[in-house]
Amino acid sequence: MYNALLTDTINTTLDATINWWGSDVGQAIQNRILDFTKRSDHAYVKWNPFLACRELTCAQIQLPIQTILQMNRPLRGLITSNTLIHKRREPYLINGDLIVMPGVKLTIEPGVELHFAPNTGLLILGHLNASGTPKDPIFMRLANKKFVMEQIANGHNSFQYHFTDEVPFSKYKVSKKKTHNNLIKHIHILRLDF
Repeated sequence: MYNALLTDTINTTLDATINWWGSDVGQAIQNRILDFTKRSDHAYVKWNPFLACRELTCAQIQLPIQTILQMNRPLRGLITSNTLIHKRREPYLINGDLIVMPGVKLTIEPGVELHFAPNTGLLILGHLNASGTPKDPIFMRLANKKFVMEQIANGHNSFQYHFTDEVPFSKYKVSKKKTHNNLIKHIHILRLDF
């Protein structure tokens, strides 16, 4: 399901419950839906509970939804509890918008590398503590094609990406209102040539 309802608020929800999604596996259903959990400019799609088969007389299934990031897989989706991204040898791939919900803190350790697939980003509705050091800065960059293809080959990614030869600019926006206590120091946001 492609959700064409663009929004600028997290309070917009599209009710798509009690539908047959071609599967009774939660992850397979989530992979079919492009909504706020993957792209922050789309409305949230409520799909759970859903039908267990094609017929309207089928039973409804209600699944628990996992919202905890699995750090051994590419990162995307809603962050609904305080989360720490640890430094490790290999970079983290962000393969969909990473959205920090209100009242939640995302902490990124010094030395972490975040590689963003095309058309993905970081939306902070809660708090961000990304405090690198001069000797151990935090790097945020566009993922190169080879890195993303390795992730796909390892079965970590079900999305298709369109790569361009250049990234004309990096874009970030800081609110002029003093609503959050975000701490951002020693971060390099880089353009990466292929």
